[in-house]
Amino acid sequence: MGALSSIESALGITSGNPPSQGTPTAYAQTYRNQQVPNMGQAIYRLSIRNPNKAKTALMTYTFPLSPSNIRRTKTSMATFYDTQGTPAQYGVARLVDQYGMAPLIFDIEGTTGWQKHLTDGFQYTGLQSIQVIESYLLEFARLNANKATSLSSDLYTLEFYDYFSSVFYEVVPVGPQQVWQDSQKPLLTNYKFHLVGIRPVNGPALPSGSTTDPIAAAFGAAVSTVQATVGGLMGGVSSLYSSAQSVVSSIGSAL
Repeated sequence: MGALSSIESALGITSGNPPSQGTPTAYAQTYRNQQVPNMGQAIYRLSIRNPNKAKTALMTYTFPLSPSNIRRTKTSMATFYDTQGTPAQYGVARLVDQYGMAPLIFDIEGTTGWQKHLTDGFQYTGLQSIQVIESYLLEFARLNANKATSLSSDLYTLEFYDYFSSVFYEVVPVGPQQVWQDSQKPLLTNYKFHLVGIRPVNGPALPSGSTTDPIAAAFGAAVSTVQATVGGLMGGVSSLYSSAQSVVSSIGSAL
């Protein structure tokens, strides 16, 4: 084994690529991590959209604190039946009706805290914030109840934006929408919302009179800046490592 190979082995560096198929090679047993900067923004929004072609925003609210839990559930709509089979099947044959994957279901749980927050310009306390979110759900129901009364099928829509995971969905509140307090933290109001996804949307709809979403634009600028910085850093590291490899190769040749 050459000097370079010995150094690579000691550092846990293995040349080549892991196979995509077939039997794993020794490469697959080299367990190493690669550091990745966090580009995600833990910001979440609810938006009621008008029933027009542009889906302009009627009301939009950004959660004042990141939810403590966001659970996305996908249900596979497959059903299986066990019927009598042959002796080769040990007496049981299994049939599966495959219908596909249902849209997402969101369970959002957390607290709005007590203090005022930057996301709404320090306008609401934590208690007022949860009351605003409750009013959104009630207003969404009232608006569509009015539509139903007038026999209109052109309904208002509710959209949920998860900027961290880049998941943007049209949703409908279904079942219990919970808000509660407890004696351990009496100043904090907790919430748990159950939202059933209808269909994904391409991204946050544009605010009225705007050509770009301000939060998304800010994220894009921040990401591009960090990417350029990281790219420059990695280029420098790669250059230094290449130089180090040349030195080590020269030493190996001399040995």
